Amino acid sequence: MSGTIHACCGNFRDGIWFCYVRLCCGHYHHRNLMFYKNEIPLPNNDKTIEDVLTGWFGDYESLEEDPLYFYWLFPSRTVRSNLYQQTLTNHEAREIKTDILLKSRVHRAFTMMLDFFGIHLSDDGHFKLADNFWFRRGIFEQ
Repeated sequence: MSGTIHACCGNFRDGIWFCYVRLCCGHYHHRNLMFYKNEIPLPNNDKTIEDVLTGWFGDYESLEEDPLYFYWLFPSRTVRSNLYQQTLTNHEAREIKTDILLKSRVHRAFTMMLDFFGIHLSDDGHFKLADNFWFRRGIFEQ
């Protein structure tokens, strides 16, 4: 699918990325959903959601460098003035909630961010301080 997007819209970095990505068939798809389906990368570093979830878990330096990924891992229905962020639509939210793979990516993103803050989600659904909590807390207090 990404080949079709590039053929129709050119490079993601040429400015077309900031509006809906248009496919050759003329339909518009929402970027949040396309990102969660691993069809498009983050606009600033060409990392897909799988790249972020597999490569950045525990890589606190990468997570601290550029907070833009946060808007993509946790899209909001709140309208913001961030050019890189698209407001989450009802359609996207429904599809993410009903698709097993997309729901698992939300869970993995949540787990990654908890780890980033030094918190662990146990199998029984309770939050616990991770072994690195005091170290992580110290970084945020600086």
